[in-house]
Amino acid sequence: MRVVDMQQLEAVAREFISLFNISAPPIPVEKILQSPLPGMWDEVDVSQMTARLDLSSPYSPQMSMARLLARNIIGSPWGGQHGVGDLDEDDQAVRRFARMLVMPADMILQLNQTSRTPQLLSLHFEVPEAEASLRLQELGKQ
Repeated sequence: MRVVDMQQLEAVAREFISLFNISAPPIPVEKILQSPLPGMWDEVDVSQMTARLDLSSPYSPQMSMARLLARNIIGSPWGGQHGVGDLDEDDQAVRRFARMLVMPADMILQLNQTSRTPQLLSLHFEVPEAEASLRLQELGKQ
């Protein structure tokens, strides 16, 4: 199976988040990376992670870890079984998938309409405002 559209990718992200019994933001990306389920990937030591220093938001490291998580899922047997194995060749798709993981559509849609702004999503999900804005656009909510 290969993911061919955004709805399928959203479903994969939703299923992944449910495997970790996460029902409210913020998504514990670091904990997920360090404690993968059997058959996913080897434990990731996030202290060894190097990333471009981005001071635009205090939540920038969260997005760097989310992209690392997305890449680990994509490269895992689980990711292959769920049709996301081909995404690693498309950086924009990886970034989109990372946003889906840290800002699940279901959790955004549970918020009342006035809370669905980039500023409030940034605080609620602990992500940079720019990423929250992109996520709202992807969901057609901005």
